[in-house]
Amino acid sequence: MMKLSCCGLGLCVVVMMAMVLSEEARMAEAVTCSPLELSSCLEPIRSGTPPSTTCCQKLREQKPCLCGYLKNPALKQYVSSPTARKVASTCGVALCVVVMVAMMLSEEARMAEAVTCSPVQLSSCLGPINSGSPPSTTCCQKLREQRPCLCGYLKNPSLRQYVNSPNARKLASNCGVPVPQC
Repeated sequence: MMKLSCCGLGLCVVVMMAMVLSEEARMAEAVTCSPLELSSCLEPIRSGTPPSTTCCQKLREQKPCLCGYLKNPALKQYVSSPTARKVASTCGVALCVVVMVAMMLSEEARMAEAVTCSPVQLSSCLGPINSGSPPSTTCCQKLREQRPCLCGYLKNPSLRQYVNSPNARKLASNCGVPVPQC
């Protein structure tokens, strides 16, 4: 039995990634990248409803183009949303995981630098948290801005009951903000 050293294993991983990337590049050459091809997926991405067979077929066809769509500011909000990831997963299509993780980390780092954690900023969300009513656009915007602060709010005994409530989870889902795993 042959033993692989750490460097040997690392080299194997690099070679495998290069092979996968070159295969995707070859496939991308054969595909005409057009986000309009994914129009049958728009409703499932917006509403969270299950994707149609046509949507899944088009998503598989456009898979080599998805990383490019993630880099396009006009398309990023659709392609990187939690519901888009759910649609892709339902269709058996892995989105550009490496690109998405890097983008999410850089976005969170940028937001963490610019955000002052203040639960008062979420006052527009009190109605939905208390009653379960649909959130306003302002509430969702503030929730996204305060996202880097949510773990801190969960650790605060006076805020935990609000942040960890079923209505707060519903609010986060409606706004497309993942519930933090602190």
